[in-house]
Amino acid sequence: MKVIAGASPDRRQASGYSTLGLALVLFGLVIVGVMLAPNLVLKINARKRDRETERLAQVREGLVTAMQRSQVVPNAPGWSTATAGAAGMDLTEVEQVFPEFPSDTNIRRVLLIDPGIGASTLPFTQTVAGVTGPATNLLGASSRLILVSNTKRSLTMPVTNGMPTLAAFDAIWNWVYDPATEAPPSGWPASWNGNGEFLHVERINLASLFHRLTMTRLGYTLNDSAISNVTSQVNVHTLRGAMLRIHSSDGVHRLSRVITKDAVFDMSAYATNGLPYLYYRFQQTSGGIVTNSGSLGVPGNGRITNGVGLGVTGPRPPAFPNFPTNNYTGDFDGNNDRVYTTNSLLSNLRGFTLACWIYPDVNVANNRTGLIGQNDAVELGFITTTSIQIWSSSGGSLTLTYPYPIQQWHHIAATGDGTNLRLYYDGAVAGTTSYTTANYGSSTYTFNVGGNGVFDPPGSSQLFNGKIDEVVFYTNALTAAQISTLASGVIP
Repeated sequence: MKVIAGASPDRRQASGYSTLGLALVLFGLVIVGVMLAPNLVLKINARKRDRETERLAQVREGLVTAMQRSQVVPNAPGWSTATAGAAGMDLTEVEQVFPEFPSDTNIRRVLLIDPGIGASTLPFTQTVAGVTGPATNLLGASSRLILVSNTKRSLTMPVTNGMPTLAAFDAIWNWVYDPATEAPPSGWPASWNGNGEFLHVERINLASLFHRLTMTRLGYTLNDSAISNVTSQVNVHTLRGAMLRIHSSDGVHRLSRVITKDAVFDMSAYATNGLPYLYYRFQQTSGGIVTNSGSLGVPGNGRITNGVGLGVTGPRPPAFPNFPTNNYTGDFDGNNDRVYTTNSLLSNLRGFTLACWIYPDVNVANNRTGLIGQNDAVELGFITTTSIQIWSSSGGSLTLTYPYPIQQWHHIAATGDGTNLRLYYDGAVAGTTSYTTANYGSSTYTFNVGGNGVFDPPGSSQLFNGKIDEVVFYTNALTAAQISTLASGVIP
């Protein structure tokens, strides 16, 4: 039998069926791939969105934590650096949605600042004075920040770090993602239409991070600042996380607290009743400190500069029967002598009494020769060479002729009770003026004796040439009877 070379018909037929089957399978896979691709893309986009939602919230918390730790609200250029350490991320992770593309500006997170805060307000650094001046905008309705990011690299965000217009800021602040329309914020470019899903927004209400501290008759520090003394009552706004330390007016430390909410602190119960807040007797005969015998204690001690004379004879019996027989006074040369505190004791007073005994050695040579007070707050002294003035920065003043010759001891006192200002000579009312105020003003200058720093800043003031004794300061207005007692040489 003759055999024909080549494959059998059955084998060729089977091979053809196999090829056709493979083609059909591949075709089916393509069809399935085409059908599944959109869902796969959607799932990838959803994962990106979810990841960025979580990461942007982490960045927001890092920024808030950084503000509380550092007690600084950063400006737009500094926000990412401030956030990185607190969020446990490096700078690229903070700034870029996809850190693997560090130079892609389309996916860079940005910080937007409400223009109502004011361009010069940030960065804001917490101080012992609290939130003052233009920075009070941080306590209002416009105290807002927005973190914005984008998870689609082909889209360009129409905002950059900084302070947009109020309309642009509000459009993002008020935007709510609608999955039905996927619309972007109002006013955004057409390229964003239907792409709202790629926009991510985190809002920060800055005002909620500040707390009000109401404080009465105490000394305090914030974040280890210099001590600020409160002689009546003040409200100080501070960032959450601030370290507050308080001592009572007797100089004793009472508490330390990290601020997490509004709080009230009143140390009036620790005040020494009957004593002035500040009382300089000038009884020491040497040294560089004038001891404060008043209720404020050590924080009210005076620093002697440029050789104020000590151990000099002051008012004594029999002419002044209520004084010690060895009473001494401070002697000021009219050139550069003064006594000053390190604290702004006369700030934010609702009432006050300032008093002292004076002995001009020579005729007062210049206008604006101070006696005792705090420049730009409450000031007492010779406003002219022949007249005494009590003045407050809130607007009230009273000026009267000084009727006495030189080289005589006389008692000068001034009071403010929120309704009237009064001057007293030797315990008797010399003049009164009506002046209503809830606060006699404040300044950052310190309390001074001897002229320098009373009517003008230290270094530019006219100084007193003579003796000053029994300097007292009360945080309330003494009555006329109490002033008369004080002028007799007795603390009322």
